[in-house]
Order: sequence, then C-alpha cells, then structure tokens
Amino acid sequence: EPLRPHFAYGSLDKTQYAIAHAMHEHDHLEEFKVS
Repeated sequence: EPLRPHFAYGSLDKTQYAIAHAMHEHDHLEEFKVS
C-alpha cells in the first residue's frame, strides 16, 4: 500500500519519508540543546 502524501513534502517513498521524519525529530531535539 503506498504512503499517503506528506502534508508539507508531497509524495515520498519510504526512504524519503524516513529522512523527512528524522529531520523533523532532529529539529525538535535542537530545542533542548544547552550551551
């Protein structure tokens, strides 16, 4: 079954979807960095 289009990136294959998810998680984790 094909993946539904991503709301921001459109149609992605499984690898592209995994990369988009990892980038999203990384963005959230940046908020917790302490200098």
